[in-house]
Amino acid sequence: MYAPSEGWVDAFAMTRTLVKEAQALGLRVMEGTKVTGFERSGGRIVGLQTWRGSIACGEVILAAGCVSKAMAAHVGVDLPVHNFLARATVLTAPEGLTKERRNVIFSP
Repeated sequence: MYAPSEGWVDAFAMTRTLVKEAQALGLRVMEGTKVTGFERSGGRIVGLQTWRGSIACGEVILAAGCVSKAMAAHVGVDLPVHNFLARATVLTAPEGLTKERRNVIFSP
């Protein structure tokens, strides 16, 4: 099915662009750093415990994908996130189709 209004996003490229822009505004990124615990004070998270040491912070963004619910539970938050199995089918476009018509989204 072709729908001229459909589009797509390269999620990896978009994420890298958002991180780059946020770093320009002062965001500190520590890829590959496992969070092992949270430091709390007055009902707020004031730091993170990682396998590289403690990090004091004023704000925390929980972006752990499918494990976000479990991580939030460690600080008493019931995050309304539900994981489910999704299916995707990738097809090769026949010769002659323009790039704009190669994006197909199928959902049962």
